[in-house]
Amino acid sequence: AAVLDAPWGGLPLPWKGVPERMATLVANTYNLKLCFTTWVCPEWTVAAILDGMQSYKFEGVELVLGKGHLHGVELDAGAEYLQEVRKQFDEAGMAVACIASAIELSNPDLLERKKSVEQLKRALAVAESLGAPYIRVQGGEAPKNLEMTGVVDYVAETLSEMAEHAEQMKSRGMILMETQPSFAHSRYVLEMMRQVFSKKVGVLWD
Repeated sequence: AAVLDAPWGGLPLPWKGVPERMATLVANTYNLKLCFTTWVCPEWTVAAILDGMQSYKFEGVELVLGKGHLHGVELDAGAEYLQEVRKQFDEAGMAVACIASAIELSNPDLLERKKSVEQLKRALAVAESLGAPYIRVQGGEAPKNLEMTGVVDYVAETLSEMAEHAEQMKSRGMILMETQPSFAHSRYVLEMMRQVFSKKVGVLWD
């Protein structure tokens, strides 16, 4: 593991031709935490999740929202319930690594994308309550009757609006856009990220 030509004086650059602005820390045993998602255990309650994490040596979990999972964490969950969930995780020494929302960005309807922004505001608040550093949103399926370049433009615009709200809320969470299915090609992801001027947005490759 090495720091890629880091401006703070890391180890030598292992790959030629990588610009300094792309400096990043390669995952290693010191900064990589083992987590799982409740996609694989939708019937587990919070207590069962914590028991499973301890039994199988996981340090974090991604809670999936909008699918009726029995952990009960949803966008409309009450503040008292979220506080209780946070307390249980804290007492167990475990962490909520990510909130996986059902928010999709590729809908061509402007009003639907505005609804997604409103849902994201709530997802940010839920993540803040649970101490989760990441909120997953879905790139989604691009309409087949539209050029992908146009879809990239309006998805980038929506992500920029989401990032602006995250910054205004002083949220500690980072928005991660999942690439599948229509954003699996790096060309589209790169063009999208070139249009989003915020450190509050990243990419989750799937």
